[in-house]
Amino acid sequence: MGEAISFYFLASILTVLSIAVVTVQKPVVAVALLVFNLFFLAGVYALLGAHFIAVIQVIIYAGAILVLFMFVIMILNPDMDLKETGDKGKKFILFSAVSVGFLFFSFKMFEQMAPLTKEDIVSEILEDNTYEIGLQLFEDYIWPFELASLLILLGIVSAILISRKPSQNKSV
Repeated sequence: MGEAISFYFLASILTVLSIAVVTVQKPVVAVALLVFNLFFLAGVYALLGAHFIAVIQVIIYAGAILVLFMFVIMILNPDMDLKETGDKGKKFILFSAVSVGFLFFSFKMFEQMAPLTKEDIVSEILEDNTYEIGLQLFEDYIWPFELASLLILLGIVSAILISRKPSQNKSV
């Protein structure tokens, strides 16, 4: 019962943070909200018993990838003086409708859950599978792993080339 309450608490915060990431106007604030989002997602992984994935989520994504995103945003230097669109009322109504719908379905799911017994909990004890994850990642999925790193590098180089200002010294 406590795990279910913890899960729904984390899931509701994740939902609110995810909506905030895509609706906020400033990219630096969006990245900061995404960091918090990834920390709460690591909490969900920890609740599921996947502690290795939770730690990797924090170290790799929140620690490295988002720092990289922040550097790219700082290099691009987007216009921070975005104009207000004036439709905050519409955004508030949409956000309220989504929140009420989410809470309604959460309570319906919570009502339908059967309480866990001690036998259920004992039967779901997980074994450590970190070694199997490493073997599968570096044997079966090595090429997609390397392709992902090349795509990230290509994105960084592209962002730097796009953000470069043309040189002013044109020789005639």
